[in-house]
Parts: sequence; structure tokens; C-alpha cells
Amino acid sequence: MALLAERYGLAHAFGIVGVLLGLLLVGGEGLGAGGGRVWVGDLLLIASGLMWAGYTILLRQWRLDAVAATAAVTLIGLVVSVPAYLMISPAGHLASMPPAEIAIQGVLSGALAMIAYGRAVECLGAGRAVLFPALVPGLTIVFGIPLLGELPTPLQLLGLASATIGLLVALRRAR
Repeated sequence: MALLAERYGLAHAFGIVGVLLGLLLVGGEGLGAGGGRVWVGDLLLIASGLMWAGYTILLRQWRLDAVAATAAVTLIGLVVSVPAYLMISPAGHLASMPPAEIAIQGVLSGALAMIAYGRAVECLGAGRAVLFPALVPGLTIVFGIPLLGELPTPLQLLGLASATIGLLVALRRAR
């Protein structure tokens, strides 16, 4: 974690390996499935992860306030993405969406999540906070059981356990 000027021990490294192994086990079954252009979605997922990592590093290096950083990212995203969306989407598609849906998705799933993540970086440090997005696949498995009736495979359960244990090990403070 030299890039972040943060020091972590061997336990943190083992925790990161556990999280990465867990993610590989959870998503590994689907990597070869699907065919066609599924790889495009995989590349977009990787790009998304790299952008989160970059955001985390810059947030920490520049010592930005979580709310100010979220406001800046949101404004830049609005200026860049809305014109691009309007160029590629059918005319009137955005206007046909209910304003409440746009507000809920934009504010709750966007801005509030970024503010919470920014506060985690401030409080825990970037090296620890960056592990929390890795919980998303595991939580998706857990919520998929009651909501969708999908039971995880043994490999996915092993991945969920590995990611959870890895996160706990990596978050443990050295004594």
C-alpha cells in the first residue's frame, strides 16, 4: 500500500488474498458461461472495479471530504453522461421515466452510497475501505435466497466464506 502511504501487515495481505479468492470462487462458474458477448460485460465489470480503485486512491491521497468528492463526481458524471445518453437512447426515453424513480436511483443508490464509502475511506483508510465493495457478490447470493429462491452452489458458498473471512482478517487492526 505504498501508493496510499498506509502501512499494513501480513494479516492484511492474507485478508486481501482471501477476498480475491472468494470473488473468484463466487464468479468463477459464470466466467465461461453465456457465450456471445458476455465478455463485454465482464470487461465493463473490471473497468468499474478499476475506477472504484482509482476513486479510492485519489480520495485518500487528496484528503477529500466525502460530501465534496461526491458532489464533484456527480456533477462531472451529469455533464458527461447525460449528453452521451441522450445521443444513444431513443428520443424521449429519459423523459418517459418517472421523476421519483430517477431521484431515488440517483440519490439513494448513487450519492448516498458514495458519501458512505467516502466516510469509510476517511475513517478506515483506503486499504481497508476498498475491501467493502467486494462484499457485493456475496450479499447478492445471500439476498438471492429469500428474494429469488436461488440456492447458491457449494463453490459459491465456499467463495462467500472465503471473502467474508478475508474481509474480517484484513480489517483486523494490528495490536
